Amino acid sequence: MSVRCTGKKVWVLLLLWPAMAYAVERGDVAPDFDLPQLSPAAATGYSLLQFSDYRGQFVYLDFWQSDCASCRDGMAFLEELQREFDGQGFQVLGVTTDRYPTDALMVLEDVGVSYPVVSDLTGQVAQAYGLEVLPTGVLVDREGAVRWVHQGFQTADRERIRAGLGQLMSASLLNNNRVEE
Repeated sequence: MSVRCTGKKVWVLLLLWPAMAYAVERGDVAPDFDLPQLSPAAATGYSLLQFSDYRGQFVYLDFWQSDCASCRDGMAFLEELQREFDGQGFQVLGVTTDRYPTDALMVLEDVGVSYPVVSDLTGQVAQAYGLEVLPTGVLVDREGAVRWVHQGFQTADRERIRAGLGQLMSASLLNNNRVEE
């Protein structure tokens, strides 16, 4: 299986994936993972990030690769979302599929990303999520269920993603308040 960057319309071979790869769909439980977190200090050692530690928050998983132009555009937008929804139970989590973490680190520095990014060197997490297109965004709700999957990124996607996220978070807040009453 190969993954293509929607910005270049180029197919990028990630791995020789087994034929049993599947795509997550709305309502599925998001596969858990633990991957090394990338940071400028990564040269001296990695810390593992456990996805399940984010249970209780909305998490936007952003699968990307350093040579994908639309991935970079999407990352800048996701940085805006992270700041906009900061403190409201929302977290962006980047997952790079780069073969060399140093390539990803250069992009993170260039784009100015502050949210956590992990390195999926083996492609196991990309496989578990059924990744076909870069970038791919997966929104996971507070209970760990996939709410939606967004493939590719174009400027026109910004407002639709922002509005959809705001609606889901507002509905979740209303439901939580009703339970407490």
